[in-house]
Amino acid sequence: MLSSLRRLLDRQRRLQPIDLAVLASVRQQLEGDVLDRWDRQVAAIGFVQRMPDGCEIEFCQLDGNEQDRRFRNEAPELRVAEVRFTADRRQLRCEVWCVRGDLFSIEYSDCALMRLVNRRMRKSAQACPPVCTLLADLQASSMAVAQAPLEAHA
Repeated sequence: MLSSLRRLLDRQRRLQPIDLAVLASVRQQLEGDVLDRWDRQVAAIGFVQRMPDGCEIEFCQLDGNEQDRRFRNEAPELRVAEVRFTADRRQLRCEVWCVRGDLFSIEYSDCALMRLVNRRMRKSAQACPPVCTLLADLQASSMAVAQAPLEAHA
């Protein structure tokens, strides 16, 4: 029984296939210094706190080089991107958030659909391809949040 509990807790602390797909789809939209900072922040994730229903995860970055990797846009709360997956003709919406320049969380719109997409992605990473829309400029030095989706790198 104790080993079952350990496996359950360990699974809750790791990034799941759907989480990795969300982070990778945002990464594909970034370039330059923002991409470099994104990679350093994702690499620094040492602990994942998943809410009991699984619909929100928060990241804990464990190394001490916070200022070197923090995004210039240090808004108190910044909705960075929206990622969508389609499964069984239903759409799962995922929001990626930063807090004060640090990658902070992913919020999923539908817990049951999130679990379905995650199960399918465990079998095949291409089962439910993500579609990402950037919503904020991580490079902006102001605290302003973008109101409209950013144009793809034109």
